[in-house]
Amino acid sequence: MATRIRKKSSPEVLRRKYRKRKVSGLERAKRRRRVARHPEVARAKRRKNRLRQKELHPEVFRLRGSLHQHRRRARKAGNGGSFSVADWIVLCWASAWRCAYCGTILDETTVVKEHRVPLARGGTNDVSNIALSCASCNTRKGVKTDVEFLVEKSS
Repeated sequence: MATRIRKKSSPEVLRRKYRKRKVSGLERAKRRRRVARHPEVARAKRRKNRLRQKELHPEVFRLRGSLHQHRRRARKAGNGGSFSVADWIVLCWASAWRCAYCGTILDETTVVKEHRVPLARGGTNDVSNIALSCASCNTRKGVKTDVEFLVEKSS
């Protein structure tokens, strides 16, 4: 398999290419006016691009939606804290994709974000307060802390 060798461009060639791609303030204003005149066309383009990205990266879109929901609940409760998609993925791999309470092996579709100390009881939405859980353990735990739930489960 032959590899393609790229020819280095001179600074002047790079400048010309940049000027060609650069969008001026007038061009940006034209785009804004076009969107204002035809909002349905712009909306359809955005929807089409979003659907295309969703097809290419479905796991990212699913995670973003659930993270937004957790942030909103934490803000509403006034508890603070947040975590990113990257933090969540690291947490999943660090806990070997196992439920924190029953040890069930999870995957991207069955894993649930679980607050060790529930938001309703003053817990934060920080990654240190998040655990992986299966849906059944998450439902049974309710508003108990992780310690309370494990004590109840063991007895």
